Amino acid sequence: MDFSSKPFCTEEELFLSDNKPIRLRVFLFLFGLSPLIALYELFLRPRWKEFNLGMLPILIICAVGILMGVGLLVAAMRAENRILRFDARKKTVIYICKSPFTAMKEKKYAFHQILRAEIKTYDYEGDGSFNDYGIEITFKDNKKITIGHLASKEEILLYQKKIHAWLHW
Repeated sequence: MDFSSKPFCTEEELFLSDNKPIRLRVFLFLFGLSPLIALYELFLRPRWKEFNLGMLPILIICAVGILMGVGLLVAAMRAENRILRFDARKKTVIYICKSPFTAMKEKKYAFHQILRAEIKTYDYEGDGSFNDYGIEITFKDNKKITIGHLASKEEILLYQKKIHAWLHW
């Protein structure tokens, strides 16, 4: 399955995807390793002779750093590539998830299971100056899938209109 990051649209199909670039995964992984140096220096090969209360804040700060590093390592390994594929001929929506350390998961929905197809706005600055747009699909089982990060509101509106036309809304 191709996990390209660009949307693809024909008269019968629409592919929307959210992909995490390999550069981001490598950066998160390497950045997550850096706090582990403190773990090595303080706990595995300690140079201090005895514990005193003055060291407690340093140990707490290092422990928080180590936890954050582990969190970044987990984020790098669990970052998912996702595809949402609309097929007008078969009247289905297929949702596909894949991460580096998990098997590909695929869930198929019929068009009649869709309750809403709305535009999702990601307002990064909080003032509307820098936005991305995606599609949020709500199914009858209350599952919501939000996918796509497009800078063009016109493009995402075009995709939403196409979905609504396929669903006869």
